[in-house]
Amino acid sequence: MRAALAPSVGQIDLAKRHAATSALALARVVSERQPALLAIPQHVVWVGRLALMLARSDARLVALTDDVEIDFAAIRAATPRWD
Repeated sequence: MRAALAPSVGQIDLAKRHAATSALALARVVSERQPALLAIPQHVVWVGRLALMLARSDARLVALTDDVEIDFAAIRAATPRWD
């Protein structure tokens, strides 16, 4: 999936072993980078919600499944449009 993404799409490696300890690190990164969209695996979507809340971000959150086609469709639907 990473290879098919546009170069403007960033990936964040929090270097964390457990999801429970990554919310603060993700909130810091979200606050610094101010993304328009945050896509996160469905089983740890609570970490994304908490990070967006802590960062006071209005970024959209997309929960990723294991189906690449569904994930791309969800990301496209959630991506803000700039004209």
